[in-house]
Amino acid sequence: MEDQIPINEKAIGVVITNTKADGCLTYDAVRRAWILTPRQLEMANEARYVIAIEHGTVVDIFEIHGKFRKDKSEGDDNKYAFIPVPVTDINVRKRYIGCRYRSYGASVIFFGFDNENNQ
Repeated sequence: MEDQIPINEKAIGVVITNTKADGCLTYDAVRRAWILTPRQLEMANEARYVIAIEHGTVVDIFEIHGKFRKDKSEGDDNKYAFIPVPVTDINVRKRYIGCRYRSYGASVIFFGFDNENNQ
């Protein structure tokens, strides 16, 4: 049985498989600008963690410092970025890293919210 991503903390899963294929480091792939709806932005600003998912497996976890902000360098008004700080608490890392998650095409997934869909 696969380990499932814990949902007791509000977190955002970011699928970085394609971004990493372009040669980015995990940190850069996670912090890049993501398209978010107004509701997703509200949820993102409530989240504690951002989980990096590559090929269906959690490969790293970051704490969110500050609020998500518009990233005008991307040329899209709906793209937002944040400052990620790697989680150093070994117990948190053990709980998340190595967990499996199939995104079914979504690049941003919300965990620990009432509605995990990207509404």
